[in-house]
Amino acid sequence: MSEKSLAEKRILVVDDAPFNTRVLATALVDDYTVTFARGGVEALEMAGTAPQPDMILLDLLMADMDGFEVCARLKASAETAAIPVIFVTGLDDKINEERGFKLGGVDYIPKPINPAVVRARNCIYACRTIVCSSRAWKTAPSRISIRCARRRADSCVHRTPVTRARIRVHD
Repeated sequence: MSEKSLAEKRILVVDDAPFNTRVLATALVDDYTVTFARGGVEALEMAGTAPQPDMILLDLLMADMDGFEVCARLKASAETAAIPVIFVTGLDDKINEERGFKLGGVDYIPKPINPAVVRARNCIYACRTIVCSSRAWKTAPSRISIRCARRRADSCVHRTPVTRARIRVHD
């Protein structure tokens, strides 16, 4: 993924329920370019086509293909493996959450959706890709301080600008 400003980040929202896509769009449209897929097959096509999304918000329960299968296919493809996947779902039990992380998901947001939480978590992952090179993040995720991401998330939630973001890599 190339380095982009926050406003240039593309988020793909994958959910077959129109109400959920409207709620997520309302939460994200001011800060990102948001596109939508109504199912897993469409999501896989969109994720593999330019311009690729920088992040995917993925529902687990969909008619054509469940979100676990979509995530597994995304992570199995060299073209889409690096795209962060955040699960947004009504399945909030520990077993499904753990399964999502094992498949390569980076976060898990339970429904009903809290727009402030969605904005904050998206800002954290978006900020990581802005201030960190993809290589540095992949090779040393446990050594990277995400102070700037938290500041950026606070900015998104409260709609105030961040004047300076820093990241420290610990040796």
